[in-house]
Amino acid sequence: GNTALSVTVSCVAALMALVLTPFNFSWMVASDPATAGWLRELDIDPSGIWFSLLVLWLMPGVRDSTGSMRGCSESGAATIATEPLLRVVARVARKRSTWLGLGVALTAGAGFEAVGGLIGPMLTDRGASKESIGLFLAFPVVSLMVLGGLFGGFAADRLGHRRLVGVSVMAIAGCIMLLIWFQAAGVGGRGLMVAAGPMYFFIGSLTASSYALFMDLADPGIGGTQFSMYMSATNVCEIWAIALAGSVAGGAGYELGFAVPTVLSFAALLLIGLMIPPVRTASMESV
Repeated sequence: GNTALSVTVSCVAALMALVLTPFNFSWMVASDPATAGWLRELDIDPSGIWFSLLVLWLMPGVRDSTGSMRGCSESGAATIATEPLLRVVARVARKRSTWLGLGVALTAGAGFEAVGGLIGPMLTDRGASKESIGLFLAFPVVSLMVLGGLFGGFAADRLGHRRLVGVSVMAIAGCIMLLIWFQAAGVGGRGLMVAAGPMYFFIGSLTASSYALFMDLADPGIGGTQFSMYMSATNVCEIWAIALAGSVAGGAGYELGFAVPTVLSFAALLLIGLMIPPVRTASMESV
């Protein structure tokens, strides 16, 4: 199967949109400064819209052995569509998989979210210019995440979605420990950029494998509601991890500010261990 690889295609398209954003706005500023101005004020990225439409147009539906869209039963969808929202939410809340998935979404990315939120100020403190930081985040970081996502999608479908999520969380933690060591050793801005690079590769791997895992956990009848809750939880993870890292770093330095959320991200490993692998059927792929 290629569930995780399909997710990766979408992630790569989104990351490519990030890469092209500066060029896209540069062209718009030259051709229509007024339009470019209000799009920037509203934080709207036209390139992201273009790539999303392209992916939707090119990506084929995922079908099972009978030729039907997997997890897209018309009768099931019609039944859910007639249910009140609160009843659907109540059904989702009663499922054990929902809470395990939310726990993973809330914790797995805590380490890299903390680093990502503070890496700009850290590099500035170590003498890196704003231009070099911008170039680092726009090109090497995005490229490494794209490569990591492609690797993660390929590997997750062969090693297992749960397993690669766990490996990615541990690999990210190892990379952050390396970055902490470089920071404590007084390495300059450019050296810290090099040290941070491997982390972004494994961020791509974690993104692809965790999204595939969330799809595994989603019940076909209420999968849209479950999956949207998982995605919302990843945003909450970003908020609390950066807030905690900033609070700790303000008094104890970047090293401890990065370390605390990273240690807390290991909670995801415990939750993954509690997950029951799905039963292999003709229309369902194993994790």
